[in-house]
Amino acid sequence: MPITASIFLIGVSGAILALCAYDQGYFVKLTIFQIRIELSRRLISDLVSSPGTDPAVRDALQFVEQVKKYAQAELGLAAKGQYTTFVQLGRPHATYSLSATPLYRLDPYHWRYPIVGRLAYKGFFLRVDGLKEEERLRQDGYDTYLRGVSAYSTLGWFKDPIFSSMIGYARHQLADLIIHELTHTTLYVDGDTDFNESLATFIGKIGAKRYLGTRFGSESAEYRAAVDAEEDAQVMSAFVDRAINDLKAVYKQSLTSERMAEAKKRFFIDLQHRLQTLNGTLHRPNQGWVAKPLNNSLLLSLRRYHRDLRQYERYYQLCGSSTARMLTTLRQRNEHGLLPDFQHWAHYLASAPSC
Repeated sequence: MPITASIFLIGVSGAILALCAYDQGYFVKLTIFQIRIELSRRLISDLVSSPGTDPAVRDALQFVEQVKKYAQAELGLAAKGQYTTFVQLGRPHATYSLSATPLYRLDPYHWRYPIVGRLAYKGFFLRVDGLKEEERLRQDGYDTYLRGVSAYSTLGWFKDPIFSSMIGYARHQLADLIIHELTHTTLYVDGDTDFNESLATFIGKIGAKRYLGTRFGSESAEYRAAVDAEEDAQVMSAFVDRAINDLKAVYKQSLTSERMAEAKKRFFIDLQHRLQTLNGTLHRPNQGWVAKPLNNSLLLSLRRYHRDLRQYERYYQLCGSSTARMLTTLRQRNEHGLLPDFQHWAHYLASAPSC
């Protein structure tokens, strides 16, 4: 899409959103920052051919192009027109994502948006804006979790660029990230954040493994890293599912507010120790998981991206180990209103004889 057309579409979208019964200032600011991104785009083809481009940047951009081609041809992802431009951000993250949860319930706070419906997180281009919203929610009695995000999908409304925040990723991580975001562009179920994110996690992990195995071979370090990441994600999925069930049992107790606060504190101290132990058994330990103080919101965020990945593995097998067939079937059923919400997903799988 020409840059002028992109800016026009963003401007019109922002004006419409600002007139809706939503946070006008928030959407106007999103529009302004998206326009800045449009104006900052540089064609990847120009950067790759320029002798002045940093070799590490050139290598990453060429790698993304190869992953994108594979994702479209072999995985059935909607990659056309995506990741053809590069944006130098001048900050460590593309956006910041905020989630919130009541102090003694595991029900995520939802924000309502035009077009995409309800989401269990709110995005900010500036960390300071996220911190302000986080403080407001804390004052209202919510657990919160604010994190930096290296990439995001506009779900096909705009052509997503490669951000400078993505360049330092290892090859298995970068392939995973690109395929994860392209999964959102290919299939997105309005109002079902857990389904969208855990599906993208599954497709990202298995897609990266397949691509790296094809390109570098099954004995390569790149392929082994992708295999390790997929196995670690399955382990984390099971761990988080158990932790959620255990915490639900804590919150079901009839306790005074003071004793409930104590029970919650003890639970998360124990869970932090269990997570540290688990982290030491992973192929690739993630210190980011154990460095942050745990709370309801962070735990639900972990589940959002790892929610019972075995369910997706089973459906993938039903679809003949074809991500293209899997996504096509899911997309068609979603279009006809036949796709259940995540809470009924296990029952759906149990009753589904085939893909």
